[in-house]
Amino acid sequence: MARPTERFIRPSSLVRRLAAGIGAGALLFAVCAGWLAASRKAHDAAAASAARDRVAAVALAARAAPLLDSRDLMRLSVLAAVAGDQHEDRVLLLDATGEVVIDTALALGGSTLPLLAAEGVIQRHVDTAGAAALRETAAPVRFDGAIAGEVRLLREPARSLAAFDWAWFGFALAAGLALAALAAWL
Repeated sequence: MARPTERFIRPSSLVRRLAAGIGAGALLFAVCAGWLAASRKAHDAAAASAARDRVAAVALAARAAPLLDSRDLMRLSVLAAVAGDQHEDRVLLLDATGEVVIDTALALGGSTLPLLAAEGVIQRHVDTAGAAALRETAAPVRFDGAIAGEVRLLREPARSLAAFDWAWFGFALAAGLALAALAAWL
């Protein structure tokens, strides 16, 4: 006969082990779902910001066309300053030869740059020496069907860390734990 102090440790049943395994898997899945949803939100925010820059560049090009054609520098500078303040961008206005007419950062005025957006709106990332990379959005300025110049908006892309998405985490965890409870119940 066994001594009263010795206890027989019975291994847990298969159902309990299965439920524990499903619960652990549900937790891992919920963490992954939370991070993936947060990453998707950050990606969507960056795409929306890029789309806003394209719309702003096209609108600014349409407003600047008659002013650039008539070389009304006073109104062009006011338009560029207001657009730069509204969109928190650096604004460059180039004429048809590529000469920088207006630069809200006062760095490239009078210099010549190649026109990039003759075919339509483009966006690219520009590496700058000693500073963060900038997203450049260029749109052609058309007046009477001819290219009168180009508008460029330069902005440092927002670097947002994806915040953990607790809603997706909770949803995935609840679904996984419901499966674990169902497995334990059956």
